[in-house]
Amino acid sequence: MSGFTPGHDMVDLGSAAQAALDALVAAAGAPVAGVATSAKQDAQTALLTAIDGHVDGLEGFTDGVEALLTSLAAAGRVTYADNSIGSATGASQQLLAANAARKALVIVNPLSNTTDWSISALGGVVVADTMPAFRLRPGDSWAPYPVPLNKITGIGTATSKLVVLEG
Repeated sequence: MSGFTPGHDMVDLGSAAQAALDALVAAAGAPVAGVATSAKQDAQTALLTAIDGHVDGLEGFTDGVEALLTSLAAAGRVTYADNSIGSATGASQQLLAANAARKALVIVNPLSNTTDWSISALGGVVVADTMPAFRLRPGDSWAPYPVPLNKITGIGTATSKLVVLEG
């Protein structure tokens, strides 16, 4: 893939998602410089409209992760249990209990969220943006390999959602 390079393990959403990201980067280009004119404002508005369209498309890819995993489970590869968080507490909370039989794990911070989650694979109390936790921004996903078998904990802003799938 060209263009976007994730900083940590993420679910590969395929060439269509990559194409959308590349188009977003190309559309952003350089800002329109100089004195504000109607033409420049129109150019900025067109650019923002294009970016908004690409963001809407990427939300579909993020939402499609769960559908993809469901189809893989139907094919008999892995059966996933949905342990999603519908509304965060705003405090450190357990996302998954320790599970010696865990074979797969996918955590997705939906693009519709506006805040980050801090996740710890060590199972302790998580303090936002501090080690040993790592940041999962809106639209990011984490599918670790090897899969941690211990308790997974996290903290998100109150009412934010998190997709947590365990196989």
